Amino acid sequence: MLSYYHSLKDKYVFIFTSGYYNQVIDANILRAYNKDLTSLLKIFDYNAIGTNYYQLVELFILNGFKLYSISKEKDLYYEINKYVDVLKDNLSVDSTIYQYYNYLNQGYKLALSSDKLTGDVINKYEKNIESVLEKLEKSTNSVQYLKMNKLFINFKMNFGSMSINSIIILLQSLVDKFPLDIECKWILYKCYRILKEDLYCENILENIIVLQPDNYLAWIELANYKKDTKSQLECHLQVVKYCKYSKKSWKFISKNSENPKIVSLSEKQLKKNFIIEV
Repeated sequence: MLSYYHSLKDKYVFIFTSGYYNQVIDANILRAYNKDLTSLLKIFDYNAIGTNYYQLVELFILNGFKLYSISKEKDLYYEINKYVDVLKDNLSVDSTIYQYYNYLNQGYKLALSSDKLTGDVINKYEKNIESVLEKLEKSTNSVQYLKMNKLFINFKMNFGSMSINSIIILLQSLVDKFPLDIECKWILYKCYRILKEDLYCENILENIIVLQPDNYLAWIELANYKKDTKSQLECHLQVVKYCKYSKKSWKFISKNSENPKIVSLSEKQLKKNFIIEV
């Protein structure tokens, strides 16, 4: 059973570090993430998995806020607040990351007192974050500056405080400054996907794969933009090369591959219990 939770932990660490969580907009998937992350954070602590623990905490908070922005489930706040306190207890109160989540948490708390997140709440939150960004821009801490910008852009997207085209301009500026950052490219991909700009989407995904060939999540997305079966098959073969948990890819391979050995392998994989699935 412990090996299962380690595999589950690896899945969510990859979802976090690759920036893939930015793509999820389905409330049911977000609830499934919430359930899995709750289990992981009960089983593991910092002593057991090191910095992966804080990555799971961050993902839990970000996922919770995203779920709230879609579903307005107010009871999410109490769990999120608990893990913001975990960051407070383990990071310096001057930590940029803690400051971000603390400001976000304050905005969330204010939002709970009304039927929707008002313009005043958004403006107050954004001014707090902008002051932190100004300090970071003047410092030499480019890592914190980049991360804070990405978190801030996510907030603007999730709560609709800026147009998609304006967000694209901000993102392109970040991509120009940090061309190797995968998460910036994922968010940019999400923007173009919202605008239904398929060619841009395909180009961004291919660029992500050039930088990170084992990014099976990018291969999964790329398959959706390929028009012919052969190209789709090549994508799904890359998915299972790097991740054995994609039931959708194994099904596609079983149905469309002309290689008997590959078909046989895919059929064997499909008979397994997919207790973890991407």
